[in-house]
Amino acid sequence: MSENVEFSQHKDFLEYFEKIGIGVILQEKIEEIYNFYQNVCSEKIEDIFIDEYINADGERVYEDINLFSESFVMVSNNFIKLPDFFMCSLKNNVAFWAMEKIEYDFIEANEKSRMNLRVSFNSDANASFKGSKENCDHLKKIMMKYIVTNCTQS
Repeated sequence: MSENVEFSQHKDFLEYFEKIGIGVILQEKIEEIYNFYQNVCSEKIEDIFIDEYINADGERVYEDINLFSESFVMVSNNFIKLPDFFMCSLKNNVAFWAMEKIEYDFIEANEKSRMNLRVSFNSDANASFKGSKENCDHLKKIMMKYIVTNCTQS
């Protein structure tokens, strides 16, 4: 089993939540999902990405939680209302990725930045990630660390 790391010990997670406006109530829901995956995954959970977008009223809407270990991506879709769970191997399993970016130079995000990343895995699974504002910089980090490095050659 994985090396157990308490959710509260992930100071980088807590800093990330503050940057993108995740309050205490949502952090509690995220912690429940983290604890579930920590018990299921054989590796230490290293990173997190929260899918979110800006709605027509200018408010941030949070959708999915994505947790990453060295070899796996663990997803909880629709985590606020009725979460479901999905886990997929990353190691040499990325068949294809496509990115759309708006007002984002891939260097530093701004208030208008938006980024969507679609990923297809060799195992026929698919995933998508979306971020706005400063979350684009975090998605870029996730993309370079876990997606690009595991893209296979045909």
